[in-house]
Parts: sequence; structure tokens; C-alpha cells
Amino acid sequence: MHPLRQPLFRLLLVNLAIGVAVAALMLGGLLALNPANLRELIFADRAPAVAIGLLLFGLIATLGSTAMGTAIMSLGKRK
Repeated sequence: MHPLRQPLFRLLLVNLAIGVAVAALMLGGLLALNPANLRELIFADRAPAVAIGLLLFGLIATLGSTAMGTAIMSLGKRK
């Protein structure tokens, strides 16, 4: 059986995609708003892509797992 046919796997995948999208938006917002001169600090480095990649990975791990956990915990609730 294909994994995308399983409802639980599909639920987790959709919520992970939501978490990735929110993480990308948050990274863009952090770079746009520049709190505490974060943007200048990142781009003053020799390899700013590494810092941005690590920040994005951390945001994806945090927000993706939060979205997936919220979806799992709300499965038992009745409407």
C-alpha cells in the first residue's frame, strides 16, 4: 500500500508542509524586520547561507513538529 493512501501519514505530511511554510515566512519576517540587527549580523559573515540555512532548519524543526503534534493531539476531539 502506498504511504500517501494512509490518512495518518497524509495528515502528518500536510501539517509538516504547513510548518515549513510558516517557518519560511517567519525567517523572511525576521530578515525583513531586522530585530536586534540580526540581518546585518548574518550578512556580515563570510558564509551567510550557512547561518540562514541553520536558522531555517531550526525553525522548520520547531514549527513543523508543533504543527504535526497539534494535528495528532486534536484527532480525538469531537466537533
